[in-house]
Amino acid sequence: MVRRACEAWGAREFEIFRDLYTPDVTASGGALWPESGSSAQGVDVVIRNFEAIISMFERNEVLPEGVIETDDTVVVPLVWRGLPVGSTSFVEQRLFGIFKFRDTKIESMTWFTALDEALEAVGLPSSAAEDMIVLERPTPVPDLPGHAPTKPTPRDD
Repeated sequence: MVRRACEAWGAREFEIFRDLYTPDVTASGGALWPESGSSAQGVDVVIRNFEAIISMFERNEVLPEGVIETDDTVVVPLVWRGLPVGSTSFVEQRLFGIFKFRDTKIESMTWFTALDEALEAVGLPSSAAEDMIVLERPTPVPDLPGHAPTKPTPRDD
């Protein structure tokens, strides 16, 4: 489910989110979102926020790296990479998402800049990272012709 949401983000398939999220989904990016820490509630509002963010980039992708499970919630280390409109250089950021499920849909999403913060938010100790299920990393979208290649960022393993 989270992987499909990440694929939809990169492909700009906004309508897919309606199938993946509950109608009352909440999304909170804290300091990572332009709203300076506010939350978005409702699938339409979340999609509009995603559209606004994605529109600032010619290309972008979100790659899930693993999953740490607890009850109806998963913590997912992610790599986000984007090519800003008018730029020749990609930007890349590591972030950590908490995805809570209701039945088979995502009910809430919260993003953090540190794994320890995400684990603490769901009541898990830092040592829970040792139980992470590592996901096979999909082949990244190739760089655009004429654009500088992406330099990988060091991992915080």
